[in-house]
Amino acid sequence: MHRRFCLLMSLVLLMTCLNVSLTMAEDVQSAPLTRSSGALNGMVRVYLSTLGNLSQLDVTVSGSYIADGAQDVTLSHGESVSVLFSKATGEIVLRRGGTNISMGTEMVLRRRAVDGESGLRLAQARMPGNLYPGDLHLKAQAASGGYRLYPILHVYLEYYLHGVLPYEMGNTAPIEALKAQAVAARTYTLNKMNIRGSAFYDVVDTTSDQVYYGNSDATTNCTAAVDATRGIVVMNGNALTGTYYTASNGGQTESARNVWGSAGYGYLAVKDDPFDRMNTAAIVRKATIYADNTASAQPEGWRSLMTAKATSALQAMGKSTAGLQVTQVHSITPHTPMFDPPSRLYTLLDVEVTAATNAGSYRLTLTLDIFDEVEAALG
Repeated sequence: MHRRFCLLMSLVLLMTCLNVSLTMAEDVQSAPLTRSSGALNGMVRVYLSTLGNLSQLDVTVSGSYIADGAQDVTLSHGESVSVLFSKATGEIVLRRGGTNISMGTEMVLRRRAVDGESGLRLAQARMPGNLYPGDLHLKAQAASGGYRLYPILHVYLEYYLHGVLPYEMGNTAPIEALKAQAVAARTYTLNKMNIRGSAFYDVVDTTSDQVYYGNSDATTNCTAAVDATRGIVVMNGNALTGTYYTASNGGQTESARNVWGSAGYGYLAVKDDPFDRMNTAAIVRKATIYADNTASAQPEGWRSLMTAKATSALQAMGKSTAGLQVTQVHSITPHTPMFDPPSRLYTLLDVEVTAATNAGSYRLTLTLDIFDEVEAALG
């Protein structure tokens, strides 16, 4: 059996395994709760980008709505209509039964009452059975020589969060974790509302901001977590905290200053996260590099890279490369973090190999660029 080296490549290459005792209790101090002197705007504008580049949107009304455009059309509970859009002219047409009604270049599906279930079900949504509880603004915008329809949902913040938690964490997560997620998501949203106040939407319904697929009666734990933390946000001094979160960090969080190259946030620093090794959502990219570089199972891209690097190294030494074959891989050492310690976002690998030529064998240390060379070689 060949000896082999496993090269685990995720966002961070960890040189050491971090031993964590899960049985040790840790005292956690609760943050002080203070009440704001005034309420913040509770309506968030969500760009439903997952609907795609629409030419038709099929809508089922729950509750009572008015289609407000060039004309006003009252829609009753349970009624289904289609919104047709011309990418050439930007015209929005409401098809109701067999009748087409021109609505101009902007239309709002506006709720008349909010008692009981009130919202819209969108056939083109990722979760077409889910309810979008709010007013849907549809606006034509010039794009690529024509027009694009932008669907912007105006929804109460807490109802919006009901549709975020199930797709950012999941309804089966522990309730206390869901509460923490609710607070983080709420704080994130309010930050974006402040930053994008002059834009025509606050957040996108994807991982560009937070995943939002509407509301479902089946995600009761998520709804309970949002309701239990209603109105609670995280503050840093007098400012909302930057509550960025991720499904996986590869074992080490990154500094906001390193990522965005700005002053960043002092509390978003490089920090080891040993729990990520147990994270089933973590993306692990794995390649096996055999010590015997001639093994049939050795990745061909890696073998080619070794040959090219060894050729350059021998030529630099003034040695002949006739009959060159890299026969053995002795060690692989990641080094040179992209940022200052304690970052372990390594950029280079030193690979110690034996290269055989017609003139003899040489022990070489080959330096590889992880992101430009190694990833390409290993796919």
